[in-house]
Amino acid sequence: DGGLKEIQNLPSTLQFNTDNALKVAKVIDELRANEMYPGDTVSNGGWGPAFALYNEEKAAMIYTYPWMLGSMSQGVQDKSKVIDVPQIAGSDVDSSTFISGFATFGFAVNDKSWNNASKKPGLKKFIDFMVSDEMFNELMKGGLIPTKAYDMPFDAFNDVMQQTLKHYQGRAQTTSHFWNIDEPANATALKGGLDELYAGIIGPDEFVKKVQQSFDNNK
Repeated sequence: DGGLKEIQNLPSTLQFNTDNALKVAKVIDELRANEMYPGDTVSNGGWGPAFALYNEEKAAMIYTYPWMLGSMSQGVQDKSKVIDVPQIAGSDVDSSTFISGFATFGFAVNDKSWNNASKKPGLKKFIDFMVSDEMFNELMKGGLIPTKAYDMPFDAFNDVMQQTLKHYQGRAQTTSHFWNIDEPANATALKGGLDELYAGIIGPDEFVKKVQQSFDNNK
């Protein structure tokens, strides 16, 4: 309870080390101790290697982003079921009520080129193409979900993506720590600390203190 507000207010409070953060870090460490993660979490930490373990049927469960689902084999799709993130003991928020999401990239045109009369028509044509229904239909086939509002043909997605979209329809959207950190050094400290926590190099208390120290150093 209160975790979402903590994350949303992180840019102003700069307070990462909270009871909630420590509670989650302890759950991560418990899962590691019970061998719920691959033995070498660093080598398998990227989306590609982690997804490959699931796609090769060497992992029972995968947490991933939609753009990876486009490469899921049909055989694995047939055996897969989309589920809610398992709710941890002692949590107050029902994991079946929300989804964590954000836009991952966009397009920008610099003023000099945009205001160049000889370049502007070509730029407008290119931008119109990049945000066209036709382009987004192609991107969806690869597992990308456009932020543009239009009628998305479900048959453009593979089976597991269709299952995913239906499962999470109409839920409240939340954010995450990573997308509320505006200082690169703090983002690096969080990612590096998580690598060490998942690998068992540091424990939960040291993890939250290490990330908080970066926030304190970069106020």
